[in-house]
Amino acid sequence: MMLSPYQLPFLIRYFDGIDLAVSRRLSRRVPPSETTLTQEFCGLMDADAQRLEKSLPFDAEALAKAIAAPGDMLDVVFKIDAHQHSQRLEAYVSQADFGLILEYRNTVIPGLDWEAAYLMQAKRLFPNAGGGYSVSSSFSSTSVEQRQRMRHVADILGEAAIRYWLYMPTTSGYESTSASAIRTLHTHNLSHHLFDFAIGLALRDALQSAGGIDAGMWIADLGVGDNAVDVHRAAFRTTHPFTWFVLQHFGSPSSHGVDVLALNVHCRGRGEPRGRAAQIAAGDRAASEALIDELGDRARDRDFDPRTMTVLPAHTVTISVRSGPADGIDLPPPPERRS
Repeated sequence: MMLSPYQLPFLIRYFDGIDLAVSRRLSRRVPPSETTLTQEFCGLMDADAQRLEKSLPFDAEALAKAIAAPGDMLDVVFKIDAHQHSQRLEAYVSQADFGLILEYRNTVIPGLDWEAAYLMQAKRLFPNAGGGYSVSSSFSSTSVEQRQRMRHVADILGEAAIRYWLYMPTTSGYESTSASAIRTLHTHNLSHHLFDFAIGLALRDALQSAGGIDAGMWIADLGVGDNAVDVHRAAFRTTHPFTWFVLQHFGSPSSHGVDVLALNVHCRGRGEPRGRAAQIAAGDRAASEALIDELGDRARDRDFDPRTMTVLPAHTVTISVRSGPADGIDLPPPPERRS
């Protein structure tokens, strides 16, 4: 376990607040585009922008104060980077898509440091022709060609490194019958979860307090369907709300039914270079060019349409968590066990 039971409710409150702030924008008469939503998300993850715009009731500054109270020097840093790719790579970049990197460093207990990296392909749920959202609403911007090219990238980087980042309304933003159906699907899927360990218990408490999941930003693997019902039918199995997706990296998988193999987590020792997926997610030009070269003809066929091959991130969102003093500490070795 890497986070204190005291600190978890504050992290859930913070990430849920960002989810709500982005998702409620889909309820506008003219919903924003995927690019605008991604820009809004990146802006909300930027502590400086939060401070200037007062965009969150519980912002990064409030979070930092709350999680510092136990005195274990837990530090959470949110970093947003924009990338200028070379002209050669411009066709493979979408302003709607981004890299997500999570990093953990423990300066007291050696061997616990890790990183997780994802290339996020953003998709927005479209309202029905008559307006409003239902379980039949679809992600109209998806295509068979793009999904196939994403699988080509997954063949190289690993299936766990490529995800859909889905912008949807909150559960209460659907018409009433669909909202009821979504909550029923959530209840059914959550009934199979074992809520133990600190993170599982914190998520259970958040569920009890809120009366259900109202998240609008969901992360899904490449097998997700094209409609809202497909996302919610797979909820907490192969699709996860933003808050749950982030926090499940920091605890025991059995605490909330997560298959640890589905997470793209790798140990990363002090001073070791980033893994390949993390380099690309961070906008590293050389790593990005190497990926396009390795894709070869699959990225440059005669019928190539740039809109189906936007595999490189225009932005990177990095969430860095450190436990312990910033400069570390050398503890005396443990005593030998006495027989």
